[in-house]
Amino acid sequence: MAYSDRTTIPCEKSTRERLKSLKRGGENWDSLLKTLSESYDPDQSHR
Repeated sequence: MAYSDRTTIPCEKSTRERLKSLKRGGENWDSLLKTLSESYDPDQSHR
């Protein structure tokens, strides 16, 4: 991925730490976020 194709997502530090705990092995942030977004169903979301 080219550097110009990257972005930042503002979030609280606690949210970043929670996401970081879901990463496995050498998984990168992009892969983790893709996996989470593919499994997310907004109709099943509980807020």
